[in-house]
Amino acid sequence: SKEAESGRIVPDVAILTPQLFKPFTKAIDTKKVQRVIFDEGDMILFDGFLDEMEQACQMIPNARKSFFSASLGSQWLTRVKRMCHAEEIIDISQGRINGANIRHILVDLRGAKRSEGLLKLLSAPEVADGRTIVFVSRREELKQVAYDLKRAHVRFETISGELDKRGISKVISGFVDGDFQVLLATDFASRGLDLPEVKSVISYTLPIDQGYYFHRAGRSGRFDAPGTSYVLCGKEDLTECRALQRKGAGFTFMAVKKDGVSSVKSAPVSHLNQIKGENSYLTKAIVEAKRRYPLGHVKPGYKKKIKTAIRVAKSKHKKKILRTNLGKKDLTHGV
Repeated sequence: SKEAESGRIVPDVAILTPQLFKPFTKAIDTKKVQRVIFDEGDMILFDGFLDEMEQACQMIPNARKSFFSASLGSQWLTRVKRMCHAEEIIDISQGRINGANIRHILVDLRGAKRSEGLLKLLSAPEVADGRTIVFVSRREELKQVAYDLKRAHVRFETISGELDKRGISKVISGFVDGDFQVLLATDFASRGLDLPEVKSVISYTLPIDQGYYFHRAGRSGRFDAPGTSYVLCGKEDLTECRALQRKGAGFTFMAVKKDGVSSVKSAPVSHLNQIKGENSYLTKAIVEAKRRYPLGHVKPGYKKKIKTAIRVAKSKHKKKILRTNLGKKDLTHGV
């Protein structure tokens, strides 16, 4: 408040944004401050307030400082530790980015439109009987998905940074009260929402920053309740999904089918042709096929024979990969 900022009122607890910290500390006796807490510290850093954090630590040198972060890259740890004079870093995640109560499920679109996959997933019994947040990466996608949901007569509301505080509160209240089951959101809502009613989270598209995927997933399974994070996966998403797998998203798998979605045992195998250019076995097979019909000995139909030989090599390669990977759940081997 203006009274606290001017020093006329000295509160027991002050909650400040980085911009207000400096004027506030000028109005109080900083020697009496016993503790400084940086909550959502990684966001303070990423939003460009590192200088303000360092000034805060310098202006209140004797206070005990705590830095809380849901995700912080190793490149920041040393600097934060020095800045806060931290004696130790406590990791309460036990090596997990999300809690063990959150399942990660990769939904193979198998050539279906993304909007079709979303609607079928929302209709699945395990999703339909609870509250769901659908995340998109861009505001343009928000409008398109909202249009698709409206056409399908899905009860939903949207939330993004374009809403004011009153609008956000109204949407959240309606969601909590059960006025609608689906909340369509940008990554604006991927942090700070503690809604125990949320059972499922769906990533319609993956976030630009992979770290935000785990923040999205964390909107489900609040307070140790079971939760599920679904990812709609097309051909263009495979590289990012592999990276998420390596970072700790222990995916199990589902697939979009004519009558809905259902569990499958292995990773998406419909995109195996994506790795054909990367596999040395296939490369050698194609080279060998071309070698049988050298250009120096042109004979009638040689181009057709080369194409046939290459097609046979690719077919054998695909069958080999299928035999190797069917039944495996490790995404790095399955695609």
